[in-house]
Amino acid sequence: MSNSGNASAEMTLVFNPSDMKSSIISLNMNGITKLTSANFITWRLQVQALLEAHELHVYDHYLQYGYTLIAPSFCPLYIKEYWSMCQWNTKALLVEYTFQSDQKKPMVGPGRPQIVLFGSSIVQYSFSDGGWGATLANIYSRTADVILRGYAGWNSRSALKVLNQVFPKDAVIQPSLVIVYFGGNDSMPPHPSGQGPHVPLSEFTENMRKIGEHLLSLSDKTRVIFLTPPPMNERQIQLVFGDAMRGRSNELCRPYAEALLNLCREINVKGIDLWNAIQQQDDWLHTCFTDGIHFTAKASEIVVKEILKVVREADWKPSLDRKSLPVEFPFDSGLPNSPRHSDLELTRNKKLEPRMARL
Repeated sequence: MSNSGNASAEMTLVFNPSDMKSSIISLNMNGITKLTSANFITWRLQVQALLEAHELHVYDHYLQYGYTLIAPSFCPLYIKEYWSMCQWNTKALLVEYTFQSDQKKPMVGPGRPQIVLFGSSIVQYSFSDGGWGATLANIYSRTADVILRGYAGWNSRSALKVLNQVFPKDAVIQPSLVIVYFGGNDSMPPHPSGQGPHVPLSEFTENMRKIGEHLLSLSDKTRVIFLTPPPMNERQIQLVFGDAMRGRSNELCRPYAEALLNLCREINVKGIDLWNAIQQQDDWLHTCFTDGIHFTAKASEIVVKEILKVVREADWKPSLDRKSLPVEFPFDSGLPNSPRHSDLELTRNKKLEPRMARL
């Protein structure tokens, strides 16, 4: 017997497992509670009573072998199968209850495209005042959800270890775009103890290859952008961090940026050259960093400009350009004597147009 948990009112057929083309009995499920992950015991008892009313006696597979029967919400998967044995006219039947957990529903709806930012502190801190992550979230408000997955101090080796947990292949909803940043910590010089964030260049390149290939495999419509390590202000790093960041330098970091761009071309991932983009700005050493490593609002503006340019020019179908995405729900509230929010939005955009033009 199969029940999806969505339509209890439908007639449900019980099949003979020795001849799955032949149904034995048709059961009316009108009186059965809709199955969710929270009411599995109640649902099972109701189904058992229904079967016994039709002289189908159920032997619980889990209890028979001493297992504790628990609600299926513990299961990390979205589909759980429950098996029982029953008898009908002294013939054994295998009855299967398959349901979809209500966890499949998005926590907040309606569903929008997801843009995930994945990386180290450059990502984690991107929602600070004027940060590039916060700016993207503002630009894509009402059209896409910008999701932060930033982990300060991490390198590509750390990211690879949790890749399947952060981006599981069996997730119901897959991201439309993943923007990835690693490399700055990888490029730090090796610590004498053998510990620390340093990752050799060859391993870094291979780690990023695996990350890119995994993300591209999530769905046919998942797009990926890699950000290269940016330059840094070595003098400022020394003043702020002292010996804690000793040896971190542009000389060591540059090969990681170059290797990542070469990899992007090889695996067909969009790459953004922050190494050069930031250095093209006037007085970048003194205006782009809060501590020699992390971005000021000015540097974040550069990052956003480069991301929007790639998204706008990419031949992606569907397009992820902010102007191509549908706006969620009408702008106008429909309330009498209320201002037309579409007009207010146009007025606001005109005021912001000089700044948006720079992006």
